[in-house]
Amino acid sequence: MTKYLLIPFLFAAIICMGQDEIPALISVDLYKQHDTLGYNIVNSIPYLINEGVHSGKIHLWDTPKKEKDLSGKFLKQLEEANNTQFVQQHFLFIHELWTSTKRSTAFRIIGFSFIGENKSDSSKFNYGFIDIADIEQALKTNYIPVNINGYYHTTYWDALYHRDYSFNLLQLGNKYYTDYDVAIKNKNKYFNRKKKLTTYYDIPQQKFVACRLDKNVAAKSPEAQELLNAFNAHYKANKEEFLNDGGDKITTHLNTRYIINITRIEFSSVWQKKGKFIKSEPEYLLLFTDDTMLDTLFMKELDKWTEQVNYKTIAQLIRDNKYDVLITRINDTNIYEQDSKRFLEALRYYYWDKISEYVIRK
Repeated sequence: MTKYLLIPFLFAAIICMGQDEIPALISVDLYKQHDTLGYNIVNSIPYLINEGVHSGKIHLWDTPKKEKDLSGKFLKQLEEANNTQFVQQHFLFIHELWTSTKRSTAFRIIGFSFIGENKSDSSKFNYGFIDIADIEQALKTNYIPVNINGYYHTTYWDALYHRDYSFNLLQLGNKYYTDYDVAIKNKNKYFNRKKKLTTYYDIPQQKFVACRLDKNVAAKSPEAQELLNAFNAHYKANKEEFLNDGGDKITTHLNTRYIINITRIEFSSVWQKKGKFIKSEPEYLLLFTDDTMLDTLFMKELDKWTEQVNYKTIAQLIRDNKYDVLITRINDTNIYEQDSKRFLEALRYYYWDKISEYVIRK
């Protein structure tokens, strides 16, 4: 079924490709993607374009020859007739053009084909083909959902050209492969360690981390305690500033006996790893005195504070990221309090694409 549904594209592509480019058709299996990637393009791409193809804003063609538009109402009818949904894909079929020299390989994506499965009798049917030109902007400007192993703000385009996902070669030029070993052999002629992949997109190591620093954390971490002490010292020396920053919710300038006590700090930041160093850059912090939250403290305001701890300002200490915290979220994944310590250790000392592996082993 897959063979005769998809093969017409490859002959058509030969007409429009350059002399050095060879058309290729690959398949990406939903269930054979390693968790270290942090994302799954087979799941994510259909969800990204689903609304667009149903509204007709994105053209879903019958074949790569683009003779009949199947998007909009026809797609809905196709789903209903087969008791399934467009977003439910087992494979993603990617049409590409490959270029190779003795030392390097390059590829560029032409489009995607989608195959559905009837829920009643498991028969396969053709959803159609989407030209890369129709969704390139969406792929470049939207971020793919990532788990704790993935890297924050990875676009769909980055993920596709990062090319670390598992895929099988179905067709190269006019040759369709039915023998798995032969397909692997021909795939490896283009993609192997001896050849540089010139179209490879490097994805920066960065993660979104939401965390909390409170009295319980500070009791076990001298660095965390120093931070709490620094915030308290600043506001005790600048009581008017404390009142202006939300302290007037709790007390007034007339209450001279009130003791300022910052008990909790919450903030979210992007952690960036370069070599052995990890930097964090929060946009703002939320300060609490017991259960009362002060006004949002933006980093640009914190940068104006001149107090120093161990020759560094409070803003520098925040960015240096060498204190203990209670992690509540990594990327799109909420973290339970009892697991926070292991996740923090993994971020500090382990491979960032194998965070889950470290936590499970511990």
